[in-house]
Amino acid sequence: MSADTVALVGALVYEHPALRPVLAEHLDRCDGEVLAHLFLADLAGWLDRSAHVAPATCRQVGRWLETAYLRGSAEVRELIATSLPTLVPDRGEPLAA
Repeated sequence: MSADTVALVGALVYEHPALRPVLAEHLDRCDGEVLAHLFLADLAGWLDRSAHVAPATCRQVGRWLETAYLRGSAEVRELIATSLPTLVPDRGEPLAA
C-alpha cells in the first residue's frame, strides 16, 4: 500500500472515531498492516450493519469519502472508485439516496 492510501484510512478513522473498532479488527486480521482495499470492504460491511442504527454517521462517512475522492491523488481516487461500488446500497435500501 502507498502512503496516500494508508493516510486515507488513517484520516477517515481519525475523523470518524466510530470506525476505530473496524480498523482494530482489520489490523488484527492483517497482522498489523493496513490493506486499504480490504479495509474499505470492512467499512462496507460496517456501513451495511450500521445503516439502521447510525444513519447520520453513515452519511457523514459517505460525504467524507466523496470529498477525499475529489481531493485525492490518482491512487486514492482509484482506490475509492474501485471500492465505492461495494459501499453504495441498492436502490430502496437505507442511505441509497
